[in-house]
Amino acid sequence: MNNEAELCRQAYQKHFEETLKSRNSLEQAVDSCAHLYLDEKPVKKGYTPQVRSSALWQCHFWRTLPDAFYSSDVVAFALGRSLHYGLEDATLFKDLLLKAPETLKRGVRYSQIFLQPDSPPWKQILSLPNNGNKDFLDFLIVCQRLHTELYSCDKTIAGLQRQLDDLTIFEYLLYASLFTFQNLVPERFHLSMIDDEWIELHQSAWDALSELLMWKLKSRGENDLKLNERFLAKSLKCHLIPMLLPGEGSPSLSLKNLEVFSKLVAAVIKRNDLLHLTIFEFCLDDDYRYKFDGEHLTLYPIEIPEESEWDFNGRKLSALHRYWFNRAVIQYFNSDLPSQPSGLPENEMSNRLAHIKAIQVYLQLDEIYGMDPVISLPDGTQVDLFKAIHSLELMTAFFNVSYIGRFQEFQQDSGHWLSALSQLMIEGLKTGENRFPLTWAGPKEKAQRIKSWMVTDSDPDGDIRMAEAILDFWTNDLQELSDILKKIT
Repeated sequence: MNNEAELCRQAYQKHFEETLKSRNSLEQAVDSCAHLYLDEKPVKKGYTPQVRSSALWQCHFWRTLPDAFYSSDVVAFALGRSLHYGLEDATLFKDLLLKAPETLKRGVRYSQIFLQPDSPPWKQILSLPNNGNKDFLDFLIVCQRLHTELYSCDKTIAGLQRQLDDLTIFEYLLYASLFTFQNLVPERFHLSMIDDEWIELHQSAWDALSELLMWKLKSRGENDLKLNERFLAKSLKCHLIPMLLPGEGSPSLSLKNLEVFSKLVAAVIKRNDLLHLTIFEFCLDDDYRYKFDGEHLTLYPIEIPEESEWDFNGRKLSALHRYWFNRAVIQYFNSDLPSQPSGLPENEMSNRLAHIKAIQVYLQLDEIYGMDPVISLPDGTQVDLFKAIHSLELMTAFFNVSYIGRFQEFQQDSGHWLSALSQLMIEGLKTGENRFPLTWAGPKEKAQRIKSWMVTDSDPDGDIRMAEAILDFWTNDLQELSDILKKIT
């Protein structure tokens, strides 16, 4: 043990002795010492998480504790944290297996070290001598099975990613938009079928698409984000036009890429479901158990209530959503806005709904989070909070009407999503509008398009500087994000 670890060990030992003297409770003294560790204390130069982890378990008081004192929650949490930080202590692991095997199992589960099979503490635990504890041996098999299944998912994902390595970031976004229109945009006559299960499934797909975008941002060079008209035209001609305009080249490459892309999204969803719905439940929920039916492994909760706390909280969130929406409706109709025009007649209803939704969000940010009515950007520009929210709701309303709605109409008429996208694109070309599945515009052009939403008494035609500032506020700089991701990996 180095000098820092020894000094840290002495601090834990002293804390234990002082707590035992003041409270006259061995249990409270042990738990207080473990709490001190979990609070990342003591704090001193050289006291790294690894140093604190080693020092805690080298304290003399552990050797004199009755076995029962190893079984408290806080000791199990401290062990999990220590294993996560790489604690290597074969003697400790052997003692825990003998005195408190459940605590050792909890530490392994909380730390998730079995997901890194090369982890030194996991290797030490796997090499513990067989003491006839069949349940612990079964536990190790469960951990290895879960890692094997996760590794298999990761291997499948890596193989599919290799097939799409050559796609640029823009081309990835092209296929993501095609996948979205094919799989995630509901048909109009099926909107009534949308329920919690549908929402959960689609959220899984959106999460997978975001995760894969991070992969592209990390793996591609910076030239991918130096876009110009020539670059965009080349990608569209190769990957999109052959699919949407028959006769403009063979669509075989695009269809193959889309098939691989769809398999990749499905593989990421499968992996995430395994990780979040099975492995994390096993690791973090003490109510979960395991059993073997021959070679078949089953993980299950001890008790499944008729209505879980998760369901109850979900209903509370739904009720709160309706509450804030009703507040927004009341405020809207108590104003003079209902008597005023709201954009073009064909867009009036969607514009009014966008305004109500903006009020809903603004009320929550104001009354719950206490946000100021003005947002300051890094360059010092001031942005009106309500106008920023309202602009995003109006963009959503515009997209729902001009893209999603029209696509659904074309799909209902043609019966095929690609045909519908083709009709949508051609309609846009005829009217001078970009109706590609993936749209783009320069900052100045986009600001001009939304300037009319920034009408004020001093700018009756719209404040272009406010439009530019709001776009800057909502913009996600992929180049900056790419640089950050490459630095942290």
